[in-house]
Amino acid sequence: MNITEINKSIINGIEFLHKEQLANGEFICYVTNNEHIKLYNLGGKGWYRKDSTVFPTILIGNSLLFLNEEPKSDAILSKITDFLLEQENNGVWGHYTKNHSIYKFAPFDADDTACASALLKSQNINVPDNADLLLSNRNNKKLFFTWFTLRFKLNLNLLYLRIALPELKHPVKSFLFWKNFPCARNDVDAVVNANVLYYLGKSAATLPVINYLIQVIIEGREEECDKWYKNPFTVYYFISRNYYCGIGELEQIRQLIADRIMAKLIYDGSFGNSVLDSALAVCTLLNFNLPVKKESIDFLLKEQSYNGSWKRRIFYYGGPKKTVGWGSEELTTAICLEALARYKQDLNKQN
Repeated sequence: MNITEINKSIINGIEFLHKEQLANGEFICYVTNNEHIKLYNLGGKGWYRKDSTVFPTILIGNSLLFLNEEPKSDAILSKITDFLLEQENNGVWGHYTKNHSIYKFAPFDADDTACASALLKSQNINVPDNADLLLSNRNNKKLFFTWFTLRFKLNLNLLYLRIALPELKHPVKSFLFWKNFPCARNDVDAVVNANVLYYLGKSAATLPVINYLIQVIIEGREEECDKWYKNPFTVYYFISRNYYCGIGELEQIRQLIADRIMAKLIYDGSFGNSVLDSALAVCTLLNFNLPVKKESIDFLLKEQSYNGSWKRRIFYYGGPKKTVGWGSEELTTAICLEALARYKQDLNKQN
């Protein structure tokens, strides 16, 4: 492995993303109820349908922030920001796009809102001021609720009411949503809180979130702290982004997370159960300013497909029972590209 190989891999990966991006800037994601089947078996119990969702496109955009030296990367990112601006509604975003059948009665959420806002902010694009909205959406422990929705406790934030009250227009469908989906109005999820922290930054208002995330790791609850992110590598990745952005309090769990990641290191340089796990592990270690083994980068390079992509794996789930999950080649590819680009940056600094 050398810089030339990494550069070639990055160029091929970006070319793949450039070809697969839809005209409106979106990246299609897939839904599965069984990850352990042939990758392209879209019938029966497998990756059984495409899904028009906002979050995967946000994540791809976030990873591309580390590839700003590549012209096609900037072009992809520009279309992503256009897509996000089109999906914005009063300063918030939801999981499903506006043309999805569920959009009208699925609640907007803090996760998509924070991540979309952070990405747009990084591109110097103004979005409606939603900080007060997010801060109004907290429980009595000052942790962020996942959903912007009606609750027994009245929320007097005017923007919040404008977002939540339309639920009353579809009472039956709303009832069925809360009944049939594995979520609750008072959900508090650790990764969602980590992503809101990533957007809002450190302040007196977000200190309870920082302490909460520290306790989750100290108590070893990374596999049960969030309904949607059931892979500890994903949890580590999102928490570590906050350390990378300057939340120094997370120093006390930095080595603890690193030790848990390294315990999952396999002889060939991979981590966990997939190339996605490996890429997330590499990104997390780099977020924590920790060394990455050359063998782990060799593994990522070796696993890249001829068309520039990496294999589709589940990135997040539709609830704690893992009955369905979302993933795509594009999403895995973006995370792998982030890992390679950042490793390359570290090599350049060393030289």
